Amino acid sequence: MIVYVKLFRKNYARIMGGKNPVVAIDKMYTRPLCTIVGMGAFDGKLDFETSVTFVENVIEAKDCRTGELLYPEAHQYYEEWNGFIWWKWVKDFTVSNHVTLWNQNEDEVSDEEFIQIIGQLEAKPFARKMSPWEVVVVRNLRLERVTDENHLKTAVIFR
Repeated sequence: MIVYVKLFRKNYARIMGGKNPVVAIDKMYTRPLCTIVGMGAFDGKLDFETSVTFVENVIEAKDCRTGELLYPEAHQYYEEWNGFIWWKWVKDFTVSNHVTLWNQNEDEVSDEEFIQIIGQLEAKPFARKMSPWEVVVVRNLRLERVTDENHLKTAVIFR
């Protein structure tokens, strides 16, 4: 099977390992149930272009000895073929397709609205034939349960 894939299915990177299929069987394109959402909040307004550049530097990072991508899965998506789940390379991969600004109108976002945003991101299906990850930047966030609630924050959410 592996030899056939190497010869005739060159866009398949490799077969998924033992634990990964648990994630791959999720209905990630219609109604995801296993989406993990994490975030960090920073003081002030983080420039969106800086966010994209930072994510790009991480996703495009290469091993200094081999020159291979450190995180090749960030450029790949899952596909089932012949009863197995495979990592497949995304055609025309671009980091900017995965980084978005939530509130482009610069409106202030409250704690309650932020919790709703997280809920929406947990339930949002992933796009087909794209790497299943996303970074969402939320600016002008007012977190009421932090030490200095008077300063607006910028949240960077990874899903």
